[in-house]
Formats: sequence, C-alpha cells, structure tokens
Amino acid sequence: MFLSLNPDATSLLQPASNCLLARFHHFLDLIIHKLDH
Repeated sequence: MFLSLNPDATSLLQPASNCLLARFHHFLDLIIHKLDH
C-alpha cells in the first residue's frame, strides 16, 4: 500500500529488491547443488 502511494520510492527500491532476489536465488541454487551431490 505504501509503495503504491509513493511511485518514487518504488522506483528507488525496485533495483535493490531485484539485487536481493538475485542473491537469494543464487544462494538457493548453491544449497540445492550441495544437496544433490
């Protein structure tokens, strides 16, 4: 709700959240890779 009221804040937070998601998926891939072997 807060982000929908602040489009400027959304545009600022979007790249950071994308970076966090990329790191999180990379972390998950590492865990899955270790579990497979």
